[in-house]
Amino acid sequence: MSIRQFRALTAIGEFGSFAAAARDLNITQSAISMQINALETRLGVRLFDRNRRPPKLTRAGAITLARAKTIVAQYDDIFDALAEARPYRGLFQLGAITSVLTSL
Repeated sequence: MSIRQFRALTAIGEFGSFAAAARDLNITQSAISMQINALETRLGVRLFDRNRRPPKLTRAGAITLARAKTIVAQYDDIFDALAEARPYRGLFQLGAITSVLTSL
C-alpha cells in the first residue's frame, strides 16, 4: 500500500468519480484505476461496485476510505509537526550579475 493509493481513494470519495479524482490529482483516469486495483489486490477486497455508474463504494470500500482519510491527513501533517525541528524556513533567493550568467 502506498500514500498515492490512499490519495486516489480519498479523491474518489471526495469528488465522486474516478475521472474527477484524476483531474484533481493531475493524473490520468487509468492511473487512478491502476492505483485502486493495486490497493484492492493488496487488501484482498473490492472497494468499488463497478457494475454501477459511477462506481459505488462497497462496505469494505467505505471502511477503507475512512481509514485512508486519517492516514492522508496524518501524512500531510508531518511537515507542520516538524516545523520547530527544522532550522531554516522561508524563501531563498539567489542573485547573479547578468555578465556572469552569459558565460554559463
